[in-house]
Amino acid sequence: MADFINLLRRVEEESIRRDKEIIKKVDFLVNYHNQEVRRQVTDVMKELITHSYSKASTYTNVVIVAGYVVFFTIWNSLKTSLSPFLALTAALCLTLSAAIFVLFEVYKMISTSVHIRKMSKLLNQEDPQKIIADSKREILKVERIGFKVWLIALLPTVVFGLAGASILLYGFLSNLISFLPALSR
Repeated sequence: MADFINLLRRVEEESIRRDKEIIKKVDFLVNYHNQEVRRQVTDVMKELITHSYSKASTYTNVVIVAGYVVFFTIWNSLKTSLSPFLALTAALCLTLSAAIFVLFEVYKMISTSVHIRKMSKLLNQEDPQKIIADSKREILKVERIGFKVWLIALLPTVVFGLAGASILLYGFLSNLISFLPALSR
């Protein structure tokens, strides 16, 4: 009977040992699968964020650049009919506005590159909770600084742009009004 009990214990111990090995293998496969899924999700998220930001930024820049092209085209056609002071003031205002805009875009390009590199490094960490916490902290930091720089750039860009556009509008309207007496004859 004792031999039978010993045999049962050895079978039970062997069964437990095999179960532990199977559990280790299953854990390994689950962890491998989770890491692979996390990597794939991370890659897709990176691509979506980068693509969305790129499209929005490109559209905005095209609209703004088109506005500057229109302003400088109008300025070019009106500069001879404006007084030299108004022509130079309009050109100066529009040039300052465009220069500030370009400098901000250069800042944004550099800032975005640095931010994407930092986010890529953060996404290579092993702990998902740490990735989320560090990513949130980095995003908030970049947004806070970016918003301040944007406000600093926005005010003079708009003020100089509107001043230049107002001078051009004044020149356009005064030229248009000068033709009214000729039309009434």
